[in-house]
Amino acid sequence: MKHKGKGLTVIEKSDDEIRESMWIEVIKQTEQMYAELAKSHTEIETKDRELRASKSFTENIIRSMKNVLIVSDAQGEIRIVNEAASKIFGYPQDELVGKKIDEILAPRERDKKVIQRSLYPHTASEGVLDMESVFVTKSGDRIPMTFSCSPLKDDEENIIGTVIVAQDLSNIKRLINEADTAARAYRNKAIELERALIDLKQLQDHLIQSEKLAYLGKLAAGIAHEINNPLTTVLAITSFQLKKIADSDPMLEDFQLIVEETKRCKKIVEELLEFSRQRVPEKSSTDINQIVEESVSILAKQPFFHNIEIIRKFREQLPPAMVDKNQIKQVFMNMMLNAQEAMSDRGTLTVETDLDRKKEFIEIRFTDTGQGIHKDDIPRLFDPFFTTKNKAKGTGLGLSVSYGIITRHGGKIDVRSTPGRGSTFTIKIPVN
Repeated sequence: MKHKGKGLTVIEKSDDEIRESMWIEVIKQTEQMYAELAKSHTEIETKDRELRASKSFTENIIRSMKNVLIVSDAQGEIRIVNEAASKIFGYPQDELVGKKIDEILAPRERDKKVIQRSLYPHTASEGVLDMESVFVTKSGDRIPMTFSCSPLKDDEENIIGTVIVAQDLSNIKRLINEADTAARAYRNKAIELERALIDLKQLQDHLIQSEKLAYLGKLAAGIAHEINNPLTTVLAITSFQLKKIADSDPMLEDFQLIVEETKRCKKIVEELLEFSRQRVPEKSSTDINQIVEESVSILAKQPFFHNIEIIRKFREQLPPAMVDKNQIKQVFMNMMLNAQEAMSDRGTLTVETDLDRKKEFIEIRFTDTGQGIHKDDIPRLFDPFFTTKNKAKGTGLGLSVSYGIITRHGGKIDVRSTPGRGSTFTIKIPVN
């Protein structure tokens, strides 16, 4: 319907047209709303797929971890554990959930406070890094582990729990123990090799010394026999003439000096002969302690031993040794006489008997508090005619003779000395 007025034409709509227009508008708005709903649904489905994928990815990470993962709440109750934790502790995963952390990590009451201070959120806000502890399995086995923990926070930085990552140290500990055992074995082997090298060096020295003494013995025997007869003649004639000389004769002192020096030469010749003879020992099963005691008793009574304290340290029940008693006694007395002279008739002589660590040798040690021996002189001590004494007091054959006797018994003589602090001579004689 149309109306005219003042130049305007007004078109009026009917009720049906108005209703139709309204329905069209409603339909448009409804279509728009459904379109938006469809778009939102698609977005929701996309977000849901993303969340599911993220959850699956996270679960796969947790499941794939070789280290133990434990997540607890603010009260210290376990909420999440991975398969590694279940496998190590021997619990099903659902059985671990709900347990307190300290039930697993601190089975002993005294450890609970330590664990609680380290892991519970309200006391360990900073977390713990690489702490070692012992975890206990369901069967009671104790497993050494190292663990780290971090506080679990929400979006507002409030601590709502704890994340714990732990690693089993059993294999590492085993490898360390194996390495330590191997290192000790290598060290022991090195010590054995060093000792064997020392023994080999000593054996080499003894062999060289024995060969040298054997050669010198033959040479000394020849010289001694050649010199002995002229000396005997000189001594006999001089002694005979000495009886004819009056006490007032100025030649008396000269003849007396000739006799004394000739006797000294004869003594040297006798020692040379003794050195060269190298008699085969007449061995019998003997108690070494008894020989040592007899030797000490004889010398202790002598005037030059009165100011020397003799300390006896004998090991009881020593095994017997096959020795020539007289020759061994000669060696022991020679060692003690040398010690007495080194101490200038005053000091302490310690005489000890013992077994070596392998119980293969009986050891007899003579330790004095004398002047000691210079290290440069020790390798030459057993050489014939070498002596550190005054020439008037020794010929340098005593130790050589002793060395020969001990060598023929299958033994050894070792020397240790510190100048100014004394010396120790150790004689080693094989047990039967």
